[in-house]
Amino acid sequence: MRREFLIGIPVVVAAIALGVAAAFGASRLIDNSTTASGNGSISSPQRTTNLPAIPQQNERGNGYSGGPNNRSMGPGMMWQGNQGYNQQQTSQRITIDQAIQAAQGYATQVGTNLTVAEVMEFQNNFYALVTEKDTSRGAFELLIDPYTGAVSREIGPDMMWNIKYGYMRTSNSTDNTVTLEQAQADAQKALDAQVPGAKLETDGYSFYGYYTFDYQVNSQIAGMLSVNGFDGQVWFHTWHGSFIAEKEVGK
Repeated sequence: MRREFLIGIPVVVAAIALGVAAAFGASRLIDNSTTASGNGSISSPQRTTNLPAIPQQNERGNGYSGGPNNRSMGPGMMWQGNQGYNQQQTSQRITIDQAIQAAQGYATQVGTNLTVAEVMEFQNNFYALVTEKDTSRGAFELLIDPYTGAVSREIGPDMMWNIKYGYMRTSNSTDNTVTLEQAQADAQKALDAQVPGAKLETDGYSFYGYYTFDYQVNSQIAGMLSVNGFDGQVWFHTWHGSFIAEKEVGK
């Protein structure tokens, strides 16, 4: 094999990788020009690595792996505690109470101030909302495999926009500069463009760096979306599948 060909391989691989990354981001973010809150560009808070670590039991660094029926989707950090049920792949789904138990096990590993506030069951996964006990504010979001009970951090906004608990954590407590009302307006505008007839449920949750809302079609929950707390960008949660049920913890 000629030396010139060997030198060219890394260049080709790098170009392909950059193209895939760009396509992934573009396919999930609604362009800021159509959803911005009109508050101008906001500079990102300064990042730091001097932060408490997130538990990484059974880390699988596989990242988001694609289609809506892929049960291994999710970020690399996975947690499988002893929830008292079979975690091997089977044809029987776990219950919503088992999903709550699995999610709470993960939350407790991250911090004693964290608790699961709500779990929603979808076709492809369970979704869990974790909040801070002392502030009742959204901390982070989880996905639970509906067949094994494996827990992972949710892909998308929770990983990329969460400035306190996500991959983009910062050393300060910078709050969202986009207000809840602005976020609601941006979200509804994106729905009008992407899902005509959909109506936003305005009682969403404020996280550190973004907001998350459910939305309805024909008076039924049809999906979720998040709004960046600094520039108003909208990111649809396209990985859940059809809504099945939900349960608020403690109610």
